[in-house]
Formats: sequence, structure tokens, C-alpha cells
Amino acid sequence: MSTRMDNCYDLIVIGAGASGCMAALTAVRRGKSVLLLEKNDSICKKILATGNGRCNFTNQKMDKSYYHGNADRIATVLNRFGVQSALDFFHSIGISPIERDGYYYPMSNQAKSVVTAFEQAILQSSIRLICSCKIVSMEKHQNYLISTNHGLFEGRNVLIATGLLNSAMKGIEESLFPVIKGFGHHIKKIVPALCGFYCHSMDFKKIAGVRVHAGITLWVDGKKVANEEGELQICDYGLSGIPVFQLSALAGRALAERKTASFVIDFLPDFEADEAVKELSFRLNHFKKPMNGLLPDKLADLFEKEFQMMDQNNPDLLIKRLKEKQIAIENYRELRYAQTCSGGIEDSELKENSLESALSDGLYFGGELLDVDGICGGYNLHWAWASGYAVGSDIV
Repeated sequence: MSTRMDNCYDLIVIGAGASGCMAALTAVRRGKSVLLLEKNDSICKKILATGNGRCNFTNQKMDKSYYHGNADRIATVLNRFGVQSALDFFHSIGISPIERDGYYYPMSNQAKSVVTAFEQAILQSSIRLICSCKIVSMEKHQNYLISTNHGLFEGRNVLIATGLLNSAMKGIEESLFPVIKGFGHHIKKIVPALCGFYCHSMDFKKIAGVRVHAGITLWVDGKKVANEEGELQICDYGLSGIPVFQLSALAGRALAERKTASFVIDFLPDFEADEAVKELSFRLNHFKKPMNGLLPDKLADLFEKEFQMMDQNNPDLLIKRLKEKQIAIENYRELRYAQTCSGGIEDSELKENSLESALSDGLYFGGELLDVDGICGGYNLHWAWASGYAVGSDIV
């Protein structure tokens, strides 16, 4: 262990992920001295897996309605760093965007391009980067003193942007949770988001692998909460797919609060109820396999077997099965299967309209560590950029 360094940095960033790198580059462009500490052997490893390896880094549609969390805080951060800000920033580090259906990707279609761009931008700046760095302790005196396996460092401001999902999975002994709690902060229960769910009410093992366009509505304690439409993926354990992911944060939080949650699935979203009754009546009267051509084979066979045990002279009852199939949710899938998570630093412990701690001046939090999560479509990455930009812009 080396002795205390004479140099006091304007900003020490713990965690060289999306939010941490953005904060470091924003601060250094303002003439601030920055130290960037990363526990892995390289930066931005999580970015490599985003967007199925293509890095969907922002979206044309960008406002607070696409996020869960403190709406006022989210709006404040997004107003400072919107879609055009993201496009301009990435152009400044050598990433040319390409837009598809409102989603922005690097023109190379490779997430690795974004990581390389950050590596080059940091290398060409005055940021001091230390990888494979383990935080031993952090204390606040006049400034922050951070003890690591690379020595002792001093900073006027500290941003903790280590992520939440990986920390929650690896356990408290490998996370910075004890350090954060040592400053009086609390962490709201972490639950998976952008994940699938264990369900019952259907024979999922028989229809596993089916993908079907469907409408899906989330009900919590008997009340309709939200609905989505898209490609539903049926798995041997239950339900997954983009529409399930979009509802996952709300469903997961409800389950964590011990509420009763269920999905109601419309397997014929392109038919209004009266149209569906007419179509089903025709098919039942003319075909031995009435569901053929409407639903994938496995799903069609399952419903046809159900229909054989029902009153086929009552098409309304059959339509209810097809357009209002109730699926009970047992639990969310484990954290290791999630793309992000819900939970984080208790929002009430941050200063108003800021990402700075209300308990310790000069201590900031960014990215996933904040109690904010977005739906699919580049929103969680954009939050990482925007929160990092806010911190890098605010430090004095």
C-alpha cells in the first residue's frame, strides 16, 4: 500500500461503465482533473452485450414516460441530455449513428465500436484510468479518501457508478454496498427487470418454444396496471419476450411487495371481440382443426383440445379463452437472467433535482445504481449517459 498521494482530484469515478465513462469525459472536457477506477481489467464490459451485441444507445422517443422512478428527477436529467445530445456526443468520439424504427445503433452494428470509442477518448484525454482496482474503504474528511489495492487517492467529489445488477448477483462481499451504507444510504430492494416470469395456468412444457404476436395486460391485486403488444415467447417455465419485458419492472415490484400479479393474454389482438366470435364460429363449423392458420401449431393444438371439452355452441366462452387467457404469475426469474433491475439508492436520500447525496456533499450516484429503470429500446443506456453527463457537469 502506497502512502497518500499529494494530488487531489476534482472527481474520482468508481466504475468505468457507461455512466462512469460519460461522467469522466464530461468533467475532463470542463477542465476538471479526473481519476477513473475500474474493478475489471477493461472498461465498459457490460456494453458489449447490449442490443444483442449491437448497442442500441438511444431512441428517437425519449421522455420520462419510458422510465420507472422519480418522474421529476428523470425529466430533469433527460432535459439536460436528450437524444440530440447523445447523437452529438457519440459523433464527437467517432461513432456515426444509424437509425432503425426509432432505435439508434452505431453504423458498424457492433457494440464493440462504442467500447473502443470510449477507450480512445479516455486515452486521448488527461483522465487517469486504473483497472483491476479493488476499493478497500472510503472515508470523508475535508475531501474523500479512497483506499484501494493500488494505493490511497483523494478527491473533492466522488461518483459511484458501479452498476446494481452485477453487484446484487455477486453478493455483498464483492459490492460497494457496505461503503454506500457507511455514508448512511439505504438501497431499495433489488428485483429483476427486463426479464421473464415463472407462471402457471397453461401447460408451458408442451408449448415451449412458441413465439406468437399477442396483447398482454398486467393486473395487480385485481386492478389493470398496463398493457403491451408484441411477440410473446412461451418458455417451459412461463412467459418471456419484449411485451413481457416492458411490463416486468411493474410486475416484479408488485411481487416484491407481496401483491398478487397476473397476465391476461389476447392471442388474437388483430380481431375485435365480435369479429373473433364470427371468425371462430365459422371455423368451428367448417374445419376439423379450427385454429390452423390463426395460431402456431403447438398453441392451436392446445386450444383445440380445450375446445373439445367445452360447449362449442357458446363461441363467446371460447373467445374468452383466446382473447382473455388469464395467467397467474408465480415469481420473476432470477437476477442472472435479467437485463437490468429495479431498485437502488433510496430516492429521498438525494438532493432535489440532483444526483448528489443529501447525506454527504460531493458524493454522487449514477446509472443503474439510481432507483430508475427504463423499458426496452435503448432507454437504460441513455439513462446511463444522461446521469453521467449530469454528474460530470455539476461537480465543482
